[in-house]
Amino acid sequence: MLGAFMLFLTRGLAGSLDFGIGLGGTGVGFVFAIVAVGVPAAAFGWAMAFLFRPLEARPLAAMIAAIGLAIAIGEAMRLLQGPQTQWMPFYPNSGVALANFDGFGVVASTRHLTIGLATGAVAAGLHLAGRYTKLGRKFRAAVEDSRMAALLGIDGGRMVALGFALGGFLAGLAGAFSVWHYGPVDFGMGMPFGFKALTAAVLGGLGSVPGAFLGGLAVAAVETLAASVVGGAWRDVVVFGLLAAVLILRSSRPGHERRD
Repeated sequence: MLGAFMLFLTRGLAGSLDFGIGLGGTGVGFVFAIVAVGVPAAAFGWAMAFLFRPLEARPLAAMIAAIGLAIAIGEAMRLLQGPQTQWMPFYPNSGVALANFDGFGVVASTRHLTIGLATGAVAAGLHLAGRYTKLGRKFRAAVEDSRMAALLGIDGGRMVALGFALGGFLAGLAGAFSVWHYGPVDFGMGMPFGFKALTAAVLGGLGSVPGAFLGGLAVAAVETLAASVVGGAWRDVVVFGLLAAVLILRSSRPGHERRD
């Protein structure tokens, strides 16, 4: 939600933001938009790490605090920007129709391609950084066993703050891409995205970055299928019903309660 608002509020400085690509086709507008959204979002995520540090050993309390904080931030934006939905200016978006099923069209557009390529680049970058850089190995070590990592001289607190900053950066970009592609931005748009991200993580396996990525693709596929079969108004019902079903099935497995 904050990323969407930051892009919306800086849209004039960022140029046309049309992937032709902004400011006379130089790409400056796109780069400016990434910086204008990503840097403040990363800083916000980094600050959140210090607020949640006292709750590190209490995951349930941390989850409740996160939900409360999300509501507080949304209400703050409602008071600052107003309750009405605002819209990004319309930019041309060429596309190619791929299929049509009883009036439900599947279209590949320039924005689809751009967002897909950006997502793939980010995923590849995260994988390579986590596997082949010194910082990535430190981060994985701190996540795997924070006490042993501390004995080896790795600052676990710094790694946690890095994780929060990275999460804020990616969440901000997701919000910016959303408002750039779809148009509307409002104070309540963050909560559904947050729960869908949780759904993706649960489907792919908590603690697994590749799993979360594949879980996100699964959620997108379920949403698209639900919109085509039962209508777009029911897609959130289907997605969160899937989340409930997965949690129920996992909790019913023998020995699951002892592992948790």
